[in-house]
Amino acid sequence: MPRRARKIDKQDQEVVQLKEQLEQWKVEAAQSKAKEKEAVRKLNLEKRLHGLAISRRERYKDAFERRQALTSKLNARALKLNADLNLFKSCSDARTAKRLVNEEHKLVIKYKKKMLEAQAVVRRRQEVSEQEKRPWRFCELCDMEFQDTGIKTPRVLFCGHTFCQECLVKIAGDHIIRNIIDTINVRCPFDRRFTRGLPTEMHKIPKNFTVLHM
Repeated sequence: MPRRARKIDKQDQEVVQLKEQLEQWKVEAAQSKAKEKEAVRKLNLEKRLHGLAISRRERYKDAFERRQALTSKLNARALKLNADLNLFKSCSDARTAKRLVNEEHKLVIKYKKKMLEAQAVVRRRQEVSEQEKRPWRFCELCDMEFQDTGIKTPRVLFCGHTFCQECLVKIAGDHIIRNIIDTINVRCPFDRRFTRGLPTEMHKIPKNFTVLHM
């Protein structure tokens, strides 16, 4: 074989080897890129999980601190109640005992008022968020919202219908029948049934607590 032909064959072999090496490098580069992409994905996942873990830890920490504060408050309240109870048991002065009972009663009323106010706030926020008013919270005659006190207090008749105190006073003039013992019989404007034996003072008609707390 001529020398030139052998040189060309050698060059062709080198070209083939270079092409094979190039293809191998391309495969290795693709594999490296895929591994890098997978590593980035795992790193992002780890970062997200780490962030969730930190957020969860903070929530648990806040909940634990609130529970500790509540527990401390309840323990302090329990200690005070035990002290008051011991004082009440050992108290020989009736006036001191009565004062303690009255203070406790006022405290119960105070907490009850706060609970009702909190329930009212929750109801108002829920109505605003849902953009829908609760029909049972409104008088069927004047369409005004019931209140816990005052002339808009919900009063329930024996037939089950509920009206505000103001509307009940108004309809009493048209649907009232007096008897000899200074009580009244009021006829419901819806089902025409009498509510018998009510006191003449409308504010003594039973209050419908259910519609206030729903």
